[in-house]
Amino acid sequence: MSNNRAAKELKRKRKKVSQAKEAASKDNQLLMSATKEELKTVNWLMGRAEEDGVKLTKAKALFHLRQQRKTNDLEFGALGYERTLNNEGIAKFSRLNDAGSSADKEEFRDKLKARLNRRLETQSFDELTVGGSKLRFDMALAIDEYPFEIPEGEDESDYEALLTNQEYMSGAYDDVIDEVFAEAQQQTIADD
Repeated sequence: MSNNRAAKELKRKRKKVSQAKEAASKDNQLLMSATKEELKTVNWLMGRAEEDGVKLTKAKALFHLRQQRKTNDLEFGALGYERTLNNEGIAKFSRLNDAGSSADKEEFRDKLKARLNRRLETQSFDELTVGGSKLRFDMALAIDEYPFEIPEGEDESDYEALLTNQEYMSGAYDDVIDEVFAEAQQQTIADD
């Protein structure tokens, strides 16, 4: 009888070890799928939990973070907002099909004008846009992405996209792009 009890106890322990290994594997897979943004937030949550005396694993914090994100996405989605990431990877909620906030547009306008001015230091507007092409203007300034090989000796960060593809394709910043293009084109005409 005692052998039978010992065998059952051993079987139960092995099952617990197997379940623990499986749970650890799932936790590891979950953590491996985390983005930089999520890991920063998880580390912050872990610090807060420790301050409050709450035991929290990284995997559990990540799970709860994702659950909360789903809840927020549903709630904000119902109000006409969507979650997007800015160029630094930080989440923000933007109104769907909205023209973007004026602060976002002002920041984008400033970056676009600064980049245009740097490009015009080494080439004319006509050279930059290949004869005044709006499409070449967008590509040359890497608004969405820079489709060409980066010129030798240039700073690669000056060729990083100013907008995400989603922001560019939404048309939310078209008025700013058109305005900067028209100003540069008019300046070229005035200079000639």
